[in-house]
Amino acid sequence: GEAALTDFSLTVEPGEKILVLGHTGSGKSTLIALLARFYDADQGMVTLGGKPVQDYSESVLRSQLSVLSQPVQLFSGSVRDNLRLAGEALDDNAMLAALNAVRLDQELGEAPLDYAIGESGSRLSGGQRKRLALARAMLRAAPVLLLDEPTEGLDQATEAQVVKNLLRQSAGQTVLMISHHLQTAPLFDRVLILDRGRLVEQGAPDQLAQQAGSRYQELMAV
Repeated sequence: GEAALTDFSLTVEPGEKILVLGHTGSGKSTLIALLARFYDADQGMVTLGGKPVQDYSESVLRSQLSVLSQPVQLFSGSVRDNLRLAGEALDDNAMLAALNAVRLDQELGEAPLDYAIGESGSRLSGGQRKRLALARAMLRAAPVLLLDEPTEGLDQATEAQVVKNLLRQSAGQTVLMISHHLQTAPLFDRVLILDRGRLVEQGAPDQLAQQAGSRYQELMAV
């Protein structure tokens, strides 16, 4: 079959905040899957801290990464039960702060941590499921956050606030976030634009915005 990513080279600095943009099928989710080692590349190499990801044990690799992938993995039980998967020692205050950061605390009644979400989160909307998984990913506090469209389904104002909160709370962490939306791009250090499995453009958002004829400008005009 056709390669999902081709001639792809990327170096990410510790603590860097990167937004990955591109149309459906451009290879964005494949990038996250390779970085998280959901599967291995047929050619080339993925390294973490200069070491091939294959050289890490699964438990060590998982401790370094906090991944929000598609579809979101949630379990029947309460919001608290699901958030506590990020760490058994988490207290309610930390969990409530995470729900507030993703703007879920006001949507789940008087006692949001006790809210029963149903089988696989069936009592939540698609956007709420994403945000609960994002809160859990943030609580894990792993060095690297890999996020596949965590703000899908949000209005622009809420999305902007959630992304601001995410980037503020992940100050020392490396963040790689996939989105279809350009509006939060100025909050990131670097933007990558993928097209049909190739990295066609990258740079600081303010530079790309001023670059005549850039893909970034094209996306801004849509």
